[in-house]
Amino acid sequence: MKLYLMALICVFLVICSGSVIADSMELTVKDLNTNELISDAVCYVHVADKTTAVFPDCESVEFEYEEGDRDVEVIADNPATPGIDYFACFDLITMDNIVYLPPTATLKGIVKDKLDNVVKNADLKFECSRACIDFPSMTDKFGSFSVNALGTGHCKIYANYKDAMGFVSLDLEKGDLKDIEIELDKTVLEIKEPKGSIYEWPIIIAIILVVAGMLFMKYRPRKKKATKSAEVKKEARREERAEKRSKRSEDIIQTLNKKEKQVVEFLMANNNQIHQAKIRHGLGIPRTSLARLVESLQRKKIVSVQKEGKAVRIKLTEWFLGKK
Repeated sequence: MKLYLMALICVFLVICSGSVIADSMELTVKDLNTNELISDAVCYVHVADKTTAVFPDCESVEFEYEEGDRDVEVIADNPATPGIDYFACFDLITMDNIVYLPPTATLKGIVKDKLDNVVKNADLKFECSRACIDFPSMTDKFGSFSVNALGTGHCKIYANYKDAMGFVSLDLEKGDLKDIEIELDKTVLEIKEPKGSIYEWPIIIAIILVVAGMLFMKYRPRKKKATKSAEVKKEARREERAEKRSKRSEDIIQTLNKKEKQVVEFLMANNNQIHQAKIRHGLGIPRTSLARLVESLQRKKIVSVQKEGKAVRIKLTEWFLGKK
């Protein structure tokens, strides 16, 4: 029995040791083009796709990493601009304490044919400055594509589907968010001729209309005005609750882990503040786990804690909500 317990303790220590912080690094963040310190921006540091550190300004950036971590992404984003302002990737082994970030922009696009139909799975080619993010090779099922961060300057994007082709040229500046539409030079939607005699279709359509009319007369809605009014009011309430989030809030939410995001979204759904006990009951999070989540969000300046007797009120900070 003692040997069994000793073995369990050893396994536990090995597991815990794998997540011990190895070291920390303090960064000075500069513009690659001007060699000047980057100010008036929020800095984000992603380490090995596992952790994210958020800094209200880029003048004091210090992050922790674990043994074995290699890949680091550093982002500087001015909330006043619609796109991402700076983006760069580094290797921890060769990374210096002074990092130089190239200015970037954000791009969203859609591919359509001559009849304005969206074209999914269209091949894409980018002649643009790259910011260590791979460009998409084709459009998605909605005919769209996006690049969160690419270099500034002149940019040309080609789209191709079968024997149809199109392109767009544009100039990108730091912090831009560009929405583009690439129109192919041909129609690519395939329209197949219906099978059967041309005399069959009017008969089929007439039968469908008769059946639809009979069903409508039998099941037609009665006195729906009140219901429609209730639906309109319900939709209005839904729109009131769905207040526009600030760009800073949206950016920060994307960097949170699943549990932190649940807590923040629960607060936003409850007028940005609520007692900690209600969060625990509403989300089903254990007391100790919730305490750690709240502490983590406090460190990131996303929430503030206010004691009210024995109760604890959790509030979203004005900085997170974009009011400062």
